[in-house]
Amino acid sequence: MQFCNLHVIMFLISFFVIIMVPYVTHVLPQIMHGSMTESQKLKIKKAFCEKSQN
Repeated sequence: MQFCNLHVIMFLISFFVIIMVPYVTHVLPQIMHGSMTESQKLKIKKAFCEKSQN
């Protein structure tokens, strides 16, 4: 049973990483170089706030 759970957790982590890596590599350089405009930052903050409230 423990082994099965570990398998599922590992799968979820790898799945999460596969999804996040392209996103992070795409977004992080933009943030680092400051090419992201203020309105984009505000949009992201707004969306983040709405998500955390729900």
